[in-house]
Amino acid sequence: MLTDGKEPTWETWKLHVSDKLATGNFRDELYKVTYVCNRTGGKAAMILEPRRDILGGHPFSTVLEVLRELEPHFSDPNKKKKVERQYDDLQQGN
Repeated sequence: MLTDGKEPTWETWKLHVSDKLATGNFRDELYKVTYVCNRTGGKAAMILEPRRDILGGHPFSTVLEVLRELEPHFSDPNKKKKVERQYDDLQQGN
């Protein structure tokens, strides 16, 4: 369950959800959206709440919309630099 993006991380949570969506038996996109939203809590659930309210003006219609709503809050903006640094460290170790 994604709560604060620390444990699990955004990347790990996103991979687990993607695996489940690929292997689960969901009738349609609305069931997928419901599943993904229900795999959140705390801060993540609060971010999604305004668009989950049936009285709200613009509910989620796709999983991609849900992920795009969460990503700016939980993704690591320095991910590419960290991976490059790790790669450089590995190269220097050889």
